[in-house]
Amino acid sequence: MEKAPSGIWYIDTEIQQAQYLNILNKASLEPEVKEFLRVIASIATWRKIDKRTGKLLPESYTPSYASNDFLAIAMSRSPSYVQKAKAKAQQLGWINYSHSPQYMCSDWIWPVVGENDPTFKQHVIREKPRVMIGRKDIKPVSTSIEYVSNSAN
Repeated sequence: MEKAPSGIWYIDTEIQQAQYLNILNKASLEPEVKEFLRVIASIATWRKIDKRTGKLLPESYTPSYASNDFLAIAMSRSPSYVQKAKAKAQQLGWINYSHSPQYMCSDWIWPVVGENDPTFKQHVIREKPRVMIGRKDIKPVSTSIEYVSNSAN
């Protein structure tokens, strides 16, 4: 396995997958990019500790190793969708990746905390008026239930 392109690829040893995903959820990014980054975060191996000794295992913090085809299947999207999301994530600094010369179609992808997308406009949650729609001449149904016996003996 290769080393991360720019040194340590993870945020720090205390920030794990859940914290990374919380940061990702708060970021201003296109939904396609967030979806791609969630898949990458789920494939990457985060901190692993030996339960007996309490020491960090060597396979901790390994990047995701996936081809575009695998990512397309994992995301239920087309390979072109994955390539666009990957390019945008790399442009904004949310991933570092290195092409594996050993395996022609797969990349090592390291999740990193990047920048917000300046071109993405957050949707403003609008206040919805509370209007009761319906006929005024219909009375509400009673909530009490009467049990009727249908035994005809």
